[in-house]
Amino acid sequence: FTVQPAHMLGYSDVPYMASIPYNPNQVPPPQNGNVIRIATVPNPTNMPNSVVVFPLNVGGYLFWQVDAPQQGTTATLDVLGDRLMNCCWRDGKLYATHTVMGGGTFGQRNLVSWFSIDTNGWQAGGSNPSATPGGGGLIDGGSGTHTFMPSITVNQAGEVGVVLARSSNTQFAGIYLTGREP
Repeated sequence: FTVQPAHMLGYSDVPYMASIPYNPNQVPPPQNGNVIRIATVPNPTNMPNSVVVFPLNVGGYLFWQVDAPQQGTTATLDVLGDRLMNCCWRDGKLYATHTVMGGGTFGQRNLVSWFSIDTNGWQAGGSNPSATPGGGGLIDGGSGTHTFMPSITVNQAGEVGVVLARSSNTQFAGIYLTGREP
């Protein structure tokens, strides 16, 4: 797993980080997951300091990815795995993204997944983090289209922006932007 320090967009008493737990003993893939680990350093200016971790259930996701096809060639694109790719914090919310495997109605293709997490002042006198109702979901580029390699940010109005890569057998690889208003 990879720990991602959050881009702190505004003032917070504590810094935030996030990661997706990975079980190397669960083979072969795919791996199912349902947790994001939220971490912070409660007293970053005091020594010695320690990291505090909270496992937050965010619903199910599938870790395993396939290489993404692209138009005009049989060469495929490495989607860089399932690790958390990016996170940011603003106004009491932590936003995070990673790539998951679609299944069921999505078929066997990569999809960007994003989360919005209320940090609730955790470790600064507040309550435990919780998933934001209605915050997050899958970014589906359409039938047979893979979405992957996401990055996320949020502005002062609470508008979320996600930049991602997208490709398919009928589409050259490209970079796309999508968003959501509060």
